[in-house]
Parts: sequence; structure tokens; C-alpha cells
Amino acid sequence: MTQFIFKNVWFKYDNEHDWVLKDINLEIRKGEFVIILGHNGCGKTTLLKHFNRLLKPNKGEILFEGRDLKSYKDFEVFSKVGFLFQDPNDQIFATTVEEDVSFGPLNMGLSPEEIEERVVESLSLVGMLEYRKAKIHELSYGQKQRVAIAGVLANKPSIIVFDEPTSSLDPATQIEVMDILKRLNESGITVIMTTHDIEYIAEYTERIITMANGMIIYDGDIKELFSKDEIINSSRLRLPKVAVLVKKIFEYYGIKLDNIPLKVDEAMELIKNTFKEPFIHTHS
Repeated sequence: MTQFIFKNVWFKYDNEHDWVLKDINLEIRKGEFVIILGHNGCGKTTLLKHFNRLLKPNKGEILFEGRDLKSYKDFEVFSKVGFLFQDPNDQIFATTVEEDVSFGPLNMGLSPEEIEERVVESLSLVGMLEYRKAKIHELSYGQKQRVAIAGVLANKPSIIVFDEPTSSLDPATQIEVMDILKRLNESGITVIMTTHDIEYIAEYTERIITMANGMIIYDGDIKELFSKDEIINSSRLRLPKVAVLVKKIFEYYGIKLDNIPLKVDEAMELIKNTFKEPFIHTHS
């Protein structure tokens, strides 16, 4: 099932001459995990804000579940399409964790029993149930990020859009957050996210979209992407560190690689199968 279709979408901000989005054509299918890459200013965040109508195109059409997105009422869009801002401090406004997560369900007019169920379920999914009574100002940045995700989950959306959810997090917390997104996706929620961090993305998705100068310049398999030097350069990307290391090892031994591994387990398997016996290189 196709959830979103962007047809020839163009957008520019008021009083600006340059287009921020240029002729965007895109389909998002239910249950996908899609990661959007690109340099600062390429239009990633602007594109994300079109999914839940925070921004509206100047030209073109956006369909959601077969209907023009403009035909939906605001509460329908916000309940179906969750949006997580880059900084959780821009999203969390209540005094306690419980108050913040219950805000959406409360405004839906749900019963106290249903609100309680959603709060418990959402906080459990992000590993924050034990903090439900905690004050927001007492939480770490990573914990606030989890609460923000829980607040979106409490509305039970079918799709969640994340703008740089791992930014400003240490590597361990980045992986924890990505694991949460993976679990959400495995539960049936469509996940769309932008990121600058490419080290772990191959562990979570196969579909990558890259942007440059307001345009989509690649939409496809992650392994194919990193074999296209022109696209890598245009979108100012770099290979994950594990891929760089393996590439250098094989180049040093004069071995040509047809496919560069992007995951740690793939890299280990490739090295093990290529160098089956212990070796010492005595290259002079």
C-alpha cells in the first residue's frame, strides 16, 4: 500500500526567490524505513515538513492514502502522521513526562483509561516507563528525545517523520534511539528520517534517498548508492568508517572489491572468507 505520493512538488519560502524544493516526485509505501541524506541546506527538513502539512507546496500535489493531503482536517493529519523535531526541547512543553505524553490523547477526547493505556504503552516502547513521574528538566538530552518519541507514539500514528533524531547524541545513545526506531518500524509503523550520521544506517534500512540543491538525486538501494561516486560527491556524503577501513585493507593487498561492505558483520565475513589462513604481509 502506498501511503504518500509527491507529484512535481515545488516549494519556496515567502519573500525568497530561490526554490528550496524542485520538482519532487516520491512514493512512500506502508511499513518502509526510509532514510534521507544530504548536506545542510539541501532541502531535507523542508521536505519532511510537507508530510504533515507544516509546510504546503507552491506547486504540485501530495497524496496521502489516496487523497489530496489538503482535503484532510488538521487533527486527522497530526494523528496519522507523527513528526519529531530535531531538538526535543522544541517538542516537549509539559512539566512532567506523564503530562507531556498524555497531551495528545487528552486532546483527542479519549477516556482516562485509554489515555493511561497509551501513556504506559508509549513510554514502555522507548524504555522510559520508570520515568513517567519525572520532571522534564531532570532528564538528559537522550531521555528527552525518548519522551518526545513517546509523545508522538501516544497518538498512534501510522507514519512517523523524524528530523535528525540522533543529532547531538553520543554514539551509544544514537544506537539506542535507532534501535527504538527499528522496533517501531517492525511493529508496522512507517519511518522516515533524515540524518547526517551514516555510520549505522545500513543496519536499519535498504532504501536511501539523497538530496542536493532541493532535488532528489538518488532513491534506491543503499549498497548501490555508495558505488556511485558522482552522487556521493554531489550530496557531500562519505563512506561509513567500516567501509573505508575494508576498502583500504583490500587496496593495500591489491584485491579489487566488487561490493564494499557497509555493515560490521558483512565486513568481518568478507575478511574471514578472503583471508582464510593467518597471514603476514611482507610488502616492501
